[in-house]
Amino acid sequence: MKTRQHTQGFTLIELMITITLIGIMATIAIPSMRDFLVRQRLASDVNRVTTLFNFARSEAVRRNQPVLICGGITIKSDGKPNNGCGTIRGSNKAFLAFVDKDNNNNYNNNNDEALRSALLSRDGDIRIITLGLDFTPKDGNQKAARFSFLPNGTFAVGLMQTGSSIPTYDYSANYARITASNGNHVYMSLVAPSGRVISCGSLTKAQFDSLLGNDYKTYCAFN
Repeated sequence: MKTRQHTQGFTLIELMITITLIGIMATIAIPSMRDFLVRQRLASDVNRVTTLFNFARSEAVRRNQPVLICGGITIKSDGKPNNGCGTIRGSNKAFLAFVDKDNNNNYNNNNDEALRSALLSRDGDIRIITLGLDFTPKDGNQKAARFSFLPNGTFAVGLMQTGSSIPTYDYSANYARITASNGNHVYMSLVAPSGRVISCGSLTKAQFDSLLGNDYKTYCAFN
């Protein structure tokens, strides 16, 4: 005599409980995942700028001529940079390393040589601030700055003053920090006066705010 085998499945109540649990887990996980992705993009932004700065320095030494970096560059649909440098914290979030062949401290795709660009995400602002020096104009608008590497590898910062088309460069003994933050975490690299750039990783906003000028070199393990 054959016995009938019954196929067991989920009841409607069990399915409803399972779906409810999945919804609760998703509600908890999605914000954390979103924050994680934003942090990853910010870290990637800092790494891109750090790589660009190291590349510009090596090219200045290799070519035996200055290499400039500026922000606020517009990248065209063909992947090439458009004319003109903008503000560091402008809406066009790309940095460009170039050889300023016409010596006008601005990028012109007809005259100058573009070397490499770094296109950034829209999640946060990249800030490049020197320690002990204020390159922010009185109106507070981070006007177009230039970062220059000389053939000996040294690093300088120049700011376009209001009403001027020529930046004033300062070759300071101070360090410059490259940062990106989502309000809770800060990702940072440090540029030494010698031009060497090193990634410092991430730290909390509280840790970043507590660092003094002399702490950056130690924190980033500059030798």
